[in-house]
Amino acid sequence: MRCVTVTQCGGTSGFFSVAASGTAHSNDKGVTIRFRDDEGETHHGIFESQRASGSVTYSYQNNMLFEDGGALTSKGGTFWAGNSTAPSWKVRGTSPSSCEAPIQVLGASILRVMTLDVADVTGNDQPDFIFRQSVKRHNDLPMSGINKTGIGTALMMGVFDLRNGLQVSCGTVMLGISNGWTGGAITLHGGTFAVSNNTVNAIPSVLKVSERGGTIQLGDGAKLSFLDSSGEAWAGDGILVVKNFAEGALRIGTTGDGLNDDQKGKIFWYDAQKNKNRPLRILGNGYLTAQIGMVISIH
Repeated sequence: MRCVTVTQCGGTSGFFSVAASGTAHSNDKGVTIRFRDDEGETHHGIFESQRASGSVTYSYQNNMLFEDGGALTSKGGTFWAGNSTAPSWKVRGTSPSSCEAPIQVLGASILRVMTLDVADVTGNDQPDFIFRQSVKRHNDLPMSGINKTGIGTALMMGVFDLRNGLQVSCGTVMLGISNGWTGGAITLHGGTFAVSNNTVNAIPSVLKVSERGGTIQLGDGAKLSFLDSSGEAWAGDGILVVKNFAEGALRIGTTGDGLNDDQKGKIFWYDAQKNKNRPLRILGNGYLTAQIGMVISIH
């Protein structure tokens, strides 16, 4: 069996790496790591979260590299991320990794965005990285957000609440629970925002679409709504495509004015049978409906 080496690194800019070589690096404590070596053996390395003066302390994890089942866990501690000039979490390897602990993403006096770069480690549409608990803003330093890059899928199984929200630049971010979004706008910048089957989520913010466009993927039986987004300019020629669309499943605002005239010409549902995008229109109550042809509701 290959030996496992765990190296403790100081500072807030080092990477935590769980690699198939059997070496792990962490910038501080509070981590459980699991991975396989190239001989198929499973190894475990454990860092336990610490307490000071009887209270739970924080642990910075600003720059992380998860590989082949790497997992970040806590025994009562809170992890902080984003406290560097270019915070980044990366997911690589051939099997999914996860964050099992709650995360607070720190901002500053100006907006600070953490990059979540998730590769397609599964080779299919299954989750490549899973947040099993909340991802929230820091109360004193709330100017924070996440930019999802990489073609893989990140699954959110806890509440998301960041003041500056989420930008999906590549791949997919899937919300896997109901009532899982409590703050922050969603910006589609070439990527996909998805909701799991039979979930109900009322996003308390607007929907933004950049010149690169984006996709909303609705799970079977899911319901998703956004606030009135008519005040947002959907940039350039970017369009919004809704996949697995069903009548009564998607709502923007509560009136027919939830989208402006420009936006109304940029929103479509994907007809899988014909492999074609077809226009959607907004009803007087804010729900979207098929404009051409028929959509069979699954609700």
